[in-house]
Amino acid sequence: MNLQRFDLNLLKSLDALLTEKNVTRAAERVFLSQPAMSGALKRLREELNDQLLVRVGREMVLTSYAETLLVSVREILQTIQDTLETKLNFDPASERRSFNLAMTDYASMVLMPEILERLAQYAPYITCNILSVDENTASGLMGGDIDFFVGVSKWLEDHEKRLGTELCSEPLFSDDFVCVVARDHPDIDDTITYEQYCELPHSVVRFPRQLESLIEGHWRTEGLDLRVGVTAPNFSTLVLMLPNTRLIATVPRKLGVTLSMSLPLKVTECPISMPKLEEILVWHPRASLNPAHEFLRRMIFSSVNTLVGSPDNSSGQ
Repeated sequence: MNLQRFDLNLLKSLDALLTEKNVTRAAERVFLSQPAMSGALKRLREELNDQLLVRVGREMVLTSYAETLLVSVREILQTIQDTLETKLNFDPASERRSFNLAMTDYASMVLMPEILERLAQYAPYITCNILSVDENTASGLMGGDIDFFVGVSKWLEDHEKRLGTELCSEPLFSDDFVCVVARDHPDIDDTITYEQYCELPHSVVRFPRQLESLIEGHWRTEGLDLRVGVTAPNFSTLVLMLPNTRLIATVPRKLGVTLSMSLPLKVTECPISMPKLEEILVWHPRASLNPAHEFLRRMIFSSVNTLVGSPDNSSGQ
């Protein structure tokens, strides 16, 4: 294909077709008529020498070549948009825009209060949309629908291999694990013994798509076959179910301490050695020089510095 002859206006149509896999919906996505989108598909097939979309049964599916274009075309369009939106004179006090942050409930509960306090002071018109972390988070980062991921470092290790793309990342903080139980637990006073930990029922996090939590992964490594009384999709729900039960929840210290302040719960040291939880900030390289993006990164880092120096940070990290 000769790039000098290729109509770059077709890129938006190509992105819509690859995303929707349907001519009518693709036309609606970019505000074109269906005949105009059909014409764009015909031209794209000729330029790229590939059918791109083929009918299988009653549905249209992407060809193998089209699958390889899906992420890269979205990245090209997002880079163009980011470049056009970049302002030479960025003013946080008057900037009006929103950021999408994919965060675990633990990260949002620990970090967001401090971040929002700083934004209210320095950038009152910036909005943060907190999104759950799921199987679409990586593609959202690649395509520009998600600005930041905040979560465990293992997430980046797993997804960079699959994506084949190097994302930008910085460590935020680490945390250790503690046990949280009902304040009036009939079997546990101020400490939990190893025997109690192994005998009593546990409340554990179970992530979507059978992703193994750090805690259960460590149990498996240590050969511990512990009794699970209830599962929850996130740490905060896990802890909220503990009052008036005999359950034990193994959770990050910062979250356990925060929630136990307002609930009838108590925090004790974990009787087994657990690996530390390493939290990181991840973003796509194309946003690194965007001044608004850079500003929010600074807000996040300064919030972490305050958190790490807080009295509740008894893990010392």
